[in-house]
Amino acid sequence: AVEVGSYSQLLAAGGAFAALMKEAQAEDAEGLDSGSDTASEPEQAEVPAPTQPAAAAASTSSQPPAAAAGAKLTQHESSATGRVSAAVVWAYLSALGGVPALLLLLAGFVGTELLRVGATVWLSVWTGQDQAAPQAHSSLFYMGVYAAISGAQLLVLQANYLCVAGYGIKAGRVMHEQLLHSLLGAPMSFFHTTPTGRIINRLTKDTSDIDRNLAGNLAFALRAMLQLASTVVLIAVGAPFSLPALLVMMGVLWALYSYFIASMRQAKRLEAVSRSPVLSNVNEAIHGAATIRAFGITDWLIRRNMALVNNNAATTLLNQSLNRWLSVRLEGMGALCTLLAALVTVEQQSGQAATMGLLLTYALQITAATSMTLRVGSTAEQTFNAVERVQEYCHLPQELSKTDGSANTPEQRAAARSSSGSGGGRQGD
Repeated sequence: AVEVGSYSQLLAAGGAFAALMKEAQAEDAEGLDSGSDTASEPEQAEVPAPTQPAAAAASTSSQPPAAAAGAKLTQHESSATGRVSAAVVWAYLSALGGVPALLLLLAGFVGTELLRVGATVWLSVWTGQDQAAPQAHSSLFYMGVYAAISGAQLLVLQANYLCVAGYGIKAGRVMHEQLLHSLLGAPMSFFHTTPTGRIINRLTKDTSDIDRNLAGNLAFALRAMLQLASTVVLIAVGAPFSLPALLVMMGVLWALYSYFIASMRQAKRLEAVSRSPVLSNVNEAIHGAATIRAFGITDWLIRRNMALVNNNAATTLLNQSLNRWLSVRLEGMGALCTLLAALVTVEQQSGQAATMGLLLTYALQITAATSMTLRVGSTAEQTFNAVERVQEYCHLPQELSKTDGSANTPEQRAAARSSSGSGGGRQGD
């Protein structure tokens, strides 16, 4: 006959189920060491789960033991708060190649920007020549110099792109190897208490962000900052009276960015954390398909998956809303900056028309440059969330055989086990 009831009711009935649990309790009791009663408190707290079935079988009460009532095998996934730490940034820069690689990339960015400004200034000099006066150089000379500067800019820019791509691939490979090495050396207790979705999330989405996006976002942000700096310098040189107002505007924009990035950074972390349960749920559904069908809980699992996906989509919508919030304010502040530079340019009648036209052109570009700088800068800082999460699993507690360096490869571990004899066993298990 099939026994039906709760766990406590089946134990109280004294049927086949109760006999099976008593046998399991007796087997567990036989395997206990005589000195287990004197185990220290931290050791008992590490593995509370295996002792719960025996304790439940020994008692017919439906209430769990008081010590295990609040115990959880799996804790909620935590996330960092505040700014990305300097240790996380340095970990990525070290994987990128360290200080030499950073200086090489920075030299390429500065050289590209100097050539870009030089080409624009030379074009202004060329168009500012008085056509009625005798020309010291022919138009072919000006065209040749402009073509040479533009060609050099393209060459430096192409070399810079190749360096960024190469160093980015290197950094992604190094961080992936560190993550994989740490996971393979972690004790089994880590995998028992960590949902698979959290590991998959770091090995897929976070690793993909580091491989494909982080180096490009950093390079784009640095180029945008240099372009914005050169634009402000040109406006300050041609129209120095507008410099104080522009500095005030830049300070306001920086305060606006600081207010925005604090919320955006945490929203990105929430999005990453909410993705792990979705992956865990899919993994559980794949591996437990037979059990799910046997108990007829397919509809419940679908509803659970939809709820998890909606939760993740809500954080994505929050990110998009924050970006729109920033865009509206950046456009408004940029329009004020453009208006101020244009008014000062018109008021200064002593300058050449070509120079004033160049300044006005740069003033019109400052809106796009400022918006792009702040937005790309925030994107680069958000992408560091992937490095932050990967670094969290790159420093997992390792088995003793890995931490003492005695057996780091499968061959070394096999040799260590064979040399230790029958009574040696593995350390750290």
